[in-house]
Amino acid sequence: MKTMVVGDLHLKASVALPLIAATGARMGVGRYVLLGDVTDDWGASPELAMSELGVLADWKDAQEADGRQVALLLGNHDHAYLARDPIRGTLTEALEKVREMLLGLDPIAAVTVGPVLVTHAGVTEAWRSRHLPDAHTADELAEGLNDTQALLGWEALASCGGARGGRQIPGPLWADLRELAIDPAPGVDQAVGHTPVPSVSRMATVGGRTLWACDTLSCTGSGTPLGDGTCLVLYDDGEGEVAFPFQDFWPELWRSGRWERLKGIEPERGAR
Repeated sequence: MKTMVVGDLHLKASVALPLIAATGARMGVGRYVLLGDVTDDWGASPELAMSELGVLADWKDAQEADGRQVALLLGNHDHAYLARDPIRGTLTEALEKVREMLLGLDPIAAVTVGPVLVTHAGVTEAWRSRHLPDAHTADELAEGLNDTQALLGWEALASCGGARGGRQIPGPLWADLRELAIDPAPGVDQAVGHTPVPSVSRMATVGGRTLWACDTLSCTGSGTPLGDGTCLVLYDDGEGEVAFPFQDFWPELWRSGRWERLKGIEPERGAR
């Protein structure tokens, strides 16, 4: 089965998901994995959050009704609502409402696609050795991560290292790509979001494992895209290819500098 891994949406569901679904349908995708941080964006209002999370919920229901699987992973911004522990960007005035909507989406910490572990920010060896010392494979790590909240509490998942302003071990919701690349859980290929990249990228970690970086939907505070919106399509053997749902729309997106401008426009056919 083909699995499409989608980067951090940050309240862009109404713009991004229809194009992602169209690309997924053309490619025969059977499962979508959203890498978390579906909440919060620069200048977002509670009304925007409610609207976009509603779009996401409806989209998830529609995909599942058509026989496709959808997994929503927990990101650090989403975690802030579930743990009732606000961070920069948290809509504190709507915390309980956002929290309720997130819980309705059944977020989890990790999934696997064949031998690849998929999380929001990645599992470092420092974090694994402290919190899941008996987990060594992708499946074992995913199982342990999905039990972490019950066994260890929210704090273990939200451990934040120095690259992101913290003083703890880089954890699976906060690890920066640089921290993950130099100290990955050994013997495991990983796919992550969290750290913006220009395009989906395949990297080699210390130890020679594959690391897919997929946060291509984030933007600056002024709304300028930091990435090209590419997504990762993984196969059950761990191999992958890059999909470009926004290819036809990219010239307009880049000229306007705003994801919001994609709403209602027609694609420029043949644009690359």
